Amino acid sequence: MSETYFEIVQFILESKKIFLIWCSSENSDYFENIDSRVVAFQNKAAAIEYLYHKDVKVNCKTVYDFDKMDFSDCNDFLNKWNIIGDLSKSISLDTDFIGNDDNLNPLYKKIVCGSNLPALNTSGKTYTPTFDADELRQLEAVKSDMLKILKAAISNAEVYKMTVKQKT
Repeated sequence: MSETYFEIVQFILESKKIFLIWCSSENSDYFENIDSRVVAFQNKAAAIEYLYHKDVKVNCKTVYDFDKMDFSDCNDFLNKWNIIGDLSKSISLDTDFIGNDDNLNPLYKKIVCGSNLPALNTSGKTYTPTFDADELRQLEAVKSDMLKILKAAISNAEVYKMTVKQKT
């Protein structure tokens, strides 16, 4: 029996914060949902309460600031690319994400290398990728699609309301 890992993910978009629950199991990565809709929270406390009622422990919180979409920071862009890839597969969206297109694998690999992840970059040298005009166009298309998917997920989400009063 495999254990599922739950993470509170904070998205910042248009200066607004929303929290979602990302789950990872042996079989897949997905976003928690109720009645085929992504569950959203207006604050971290509500997300923690939701997980508490499901009797699961939250492992951490990650922040993705989509108001800052600079692909020159490959690690940040890679993380956003991956999380939106998971979000696009959520039951409530089940939409195509341009970033999941096999034609973009060379660009994705370039972003991975530019992230200089210690497990992959054992040389100790920092790799900073350069992008030609076609790659820049592709990156803009990925960025645009990321924002479209995130906005759709937020607008279609089931907002969880806290059942206990928050401390003031």
